[in-house]
Amino acid sequence: MALTETGGIYLGRVRQILPTWTRPEAVAGNATTEFARHLRVLAPPAFTVHQIAKHLPKFRALYPNVTLELSYPARWPRSMRISTSVSSGSACSR
Repeated sequence: MALTETGGIYLGRVRQILPTWTRPEAVAGNATTEFARHLRVLAPPAFTVHQIAKHLPKFRALYPNVTLELSYPARWPRSMRISTSVSSGSACSR
């Protein structure tokens, strides 16, 4: 297999640029990877106890700056009766 003339030019240019490239996530640092937010979970008590509770220690260790609210509303919103929805807003940078 051989490169075309255009492919060779392209490869040469990439080899020049690549050493100077800084990964965008490295530049941003923890500003985009550290979550600090309030997460509200609406779930029936049985589901919370049997499915969510077992994951809480690991979740708290991974995301210590996220506050968590587990609740079961007295009356489910109409949209929640039809489909499942997760709403956490967006990650908040520090």
